[in-house]
Order: sequence, then structure tokens, then C-alpha cells
Amino acid sequence: MSYVEIKKIMDDTAAATVAMREAFEAKSKELEKAVGEVEAAKAIAQEFGEIKARQEDIGTQLERIDALELSMKRSKAIDNAMNISVPNDQKKHYDALYGRDGFMRKGNEHELITELKAMSSLNDADGGYLVPKVTSDRISSIIYETSGVRDLAYVEMISSKSLEMMVDNDEADAGWVGETQTRSTTDTPQIGMLEIPVREVYAEPKVTQTLLDDSVWDVEAFLARKVAAKFARYENEAFVSGNSVLRPKGFLTYTAGTSATAQQIEQIAGGDATAITEDLPIKLEGALKADYRNAAQYVMNRTTENKVRLLKDGMGNYMWQPSYQLGQPRTLNGYAYKLFNDMPAVEAGALALAFGNFKEAYTIVDRMGIRVLRDNLTAKGYIKFYTTKRVGGAVTNFEAIKLGKIAVS
Repeated sequence: MSYVEIKKIMDDTAAATVAMREAFEAKSKELEKAVGEVEAAKAIAQEFGEIKARQEDIGTQLERIDALELSMKRSKAIDNAMNISVPNDQKKHYDALYGRDGFMRKGNEHELITELKAMSSLNDADGGYLVPKVTSDRISSIIYETSGVRDLAYVEMISSKSLEMMVDNDEADAGWVGETQTRSTTDTPQIGMLEIPVREVYAEPKVTQTLLDDSVWDVEAFLARKVAAKFARYENEAFVSGNSVLRPKGFLTYTAGTSATAQQIEQIAGGDATAITEDLPIKLEGALKADYRNAAQYVMNRTTENKVRLLKDGMGNYMWQPSYQLGQPRTLNGYAYKLFNDMPAVEAGALALAFGNFKEAYTIVDRMGIRVLRDNLTAKGYIKFYTTKRVGGAVTNFEAIKLGKIAVS
């Protein structure tokens, strides 16, 4: 359909509309004379409804014509845009893709030319800027396993660089005597001294001032939580296996033996190179004095727990028992246990299991807690959070804990 034909349709439609409006006005004048008659009023209403419906139909047709005219103008613009010089042997291919008989009429599956734009949230310039992005105030964090030594050990706050403790590893002498027998002087106990030095752990994260000012959530508090959690994992690892060089001394690093004065911890061998057998817990319990067993617990890591849960006694009963009461711990051979991630896994020669009264055996000393120095001078535009904590730890009662050592074979 050509533009002239469309124009003629539009003119004819407009003329018909005018003629209908004139006819309606003439008819209205004729019907005004019979306004008192009900039938005449009904006829007017019916005819008015028909005219109104016809006008709406004409309006719909005009909208379609306008849309068709706009489409023809776009098609013409595309034809002009594609009026480029191409070789004769390629012209047929270009016309098939981009010409009037190409994509616009046949729906060619090839990509439409780039001049045809559409708004979309996929691109910022095409409308993506209009779609707001929502940032949650919840941060999803992974869980790092650690050893809750503080839950079991004795913790003391100090105000100096070390803690000195008097250690009573001796006893007074005594003897039986007759009524008139001569009494000789008996020996008095000797008091030892044990020092627990305070070590320092630090962190120094750096953040731009702009991020601190403009972030939608509290970056400083987030860093404080992350550093505190890292400090906790660091110190717990040291309480278990620290070598006392710039860090606390762990209970697994003392020499094997039974002499408390020589700062030795007894190691009980049991099991085999790849597994814990039921004899090891029984040996550990038997080696610990009865007074310490009243508040004793086992400690092990998660993989060792999986092996311990399979142990059975001589009657075929599982030595591991679940907790059926809220707040009550699971037990091994009747004793509660706690998971320490820093305990070794089961392998030949590993100290994979420990049993003892940790409140008596191990002491943790805190100098001040966590301190933060906010530094905005040494790196312009950045804020450094120099964070420190001073803490120490050592075994203070060497007979209150026993270590289970996996046999070599």
C-alpha cells in the first residue's frame, strides 16, 4: 500500500466522520420536537450509541494507520542507511539480509543492524541505570574451625609482662613414732616457681578513608570482628601446639614422661597406625588420678571423633554415646569431650587424643585484651587499624592431663 493510498483512506475517513456528525446534528434537531415522547428518546439513545461505537472504530483504524506510516518511515530510513556501495556479486546477499525484502519483511534470523535500539536493563546506557541495585546488610561468611581451649582452661587477667606462679610439686615428710621415742626433724616441702610470659599477636588491615565514609555498612566493625576471630584461632592453635617461640606453649609440646618437676606430660600409647582402638581411652582414664577424673574431659579433632564413634567395649556396646538432653555433652566412655580442630589426626605416632582436667592442667593469661590504634597518617588516604593482643599460656599441673599416642604399628 502506497503513501498516496493511505492518504486517500485517511481523507475519506475524515469526510465520512464529518458527514456522520452533520447527519447526527440534523437528526438531533428533528428528534428535539418529540422530546416528550418516550419512544423518540429511546431512538435517540440507540442511534447515539451506534454513532459513538462507529467513532471509536474509526479512532482505532486511525491509530493503525499512524503506526503503519511510522513503520514505513523507519523502513525508508533503513533503506537510506543501507545505501552503500557493494560489489555486484555481493549485492544480492546484502539485500537478502538488510534490504526491504530481508529482515523487516521475512524475519531473517541474522542479527538486525545496530541502528535499531531497544531499552534494556542488561546495559547501563540503555536503561540499566534506571534499575536500582539493592545490597543486603547481611554478609555470608564461612566458618573456620578452632579449638575452644578457653572454655576448659583456667584464665587469669594480669597487669605485667608475665605471670609467676608458685608450684607445689612436693610434700611434707612424716613418720610413725612411739610414745617416748625421740622425734627427729622432718623434711618440709619445696616450692617451685613457674613463669608464663605474655606474647603478642598483631594485625594491621588497611582501608581507604572513602570506603569508610561511603560504605552502606560498618566496615570498621566488620574488620574488628574478623581480626578478633583470627586472633582467637591463632591463640587456640598456640595453646594446643605452640612452641613458646613468640607464642604460648601448647600442651602437646612438652616432653614425654611422668616427672612434674621436669615439666613432663605422660603419653599413653595405644591403637595402631591407622585407627584408635578401644584400649586407648581405657588406658588414659586409668593413668589419670581419680581426683582429676571427676572433672576430666577428652579433646580430639573432628576426624578423630568419627573413628571414636565406632569404638565398642567388650560387651559390644558403643563407647561413644549421644546426648539426649539439651545442654548435656556427648560422651566417650562416660566422659564429656570437646572438639579441638588443632589436635592431630589419627596417624602413627600422633598425639590424637588428650584426657584430663584442663582447668587444673592449663593456665591462660591475658594482659589487656584487644587494642586498636587508628593510624591515618603513615599512608595518606588510608586508615590503618593496628590491632594487638597480648596473651600467654602454659601447662601448670603436669599430672592433671594425659596424652594418647597412636602406636606406630
